[in-house]
Amino acid sequence: MRSLSFVVGSIAIGAALVACGSTATQSASVSGTVQSTTFTVASELAVFGTGDSSSTCVVSPDGGEKCTNSSSGQAIEIVLTNLPSITCSTYVSDIETSANFNYANADALVIDVGNDKADLAPGTFDIVGSTSSATSGATAEFATTTAKCGNAIQAAATAGSVTLTEVSTSSVAGSYTVTFGTTGTFTGSFNISVCSVPDAAKVSAGNGSGSGTCLQ
Repeated sequence: MRSLSFVVGSIAIGAALVACGSTATQSASVSGTVQSTTFTVASELAVFGTGDSSSTCVVSPDGGEKCTNSSSGQAIEIVLTNLPSITCSTYVSDIETSANFNYANADALVIDVGNDKADLAPGTFDIVGSTSSATSGATAEFATTTAKCGNAIQAAATAGSVTLTEVSTSSVAGSYTVTFGTTGTFTGSFNISVCSVPDAAKVSAGNGSGSGTCLQ
């Protein structure tokens, strides 16, 4: 998987990744400065994840059957980068071939929104820490690489929120304000088609960990 030395497609509850590709016009923006760094969005992608689903059925006295379906949750990951070469098609290709490439001179903002107990729905999700016991919320990471694909900035958001105005297995839209301690804040919006990922197992296996071919 081509990477920025962090995991892309890292949906914690994602036992299965599903999506419906779309040709709708995409858009996304980033404003602000974090660690004296700004960037302009040149590519954007989103991956939708669902937890395990189950069905419980009860036979009624008249012989009929009533079934109740339940899900362990949903999450969506939004990736905004400064490189036009990071696209859904290259992401899927790298998963299918188990490639391990890294990008040079890359900037990326990765936003995750999840609900462990229910389906995702439009609303505002506060940034939560890695040790939070909240069953729903958002996280954000900002990462950059050097001209030799080394790690430069790797920062996690400490405050802020993400607002989803639309979320489904085919598209996601909304806005965000994410603050990285005292180093700065990014704000912006997104309207993105969800990327169709072929196999959840390959997402974990294919992601790079900072080693591999450097694409300069």
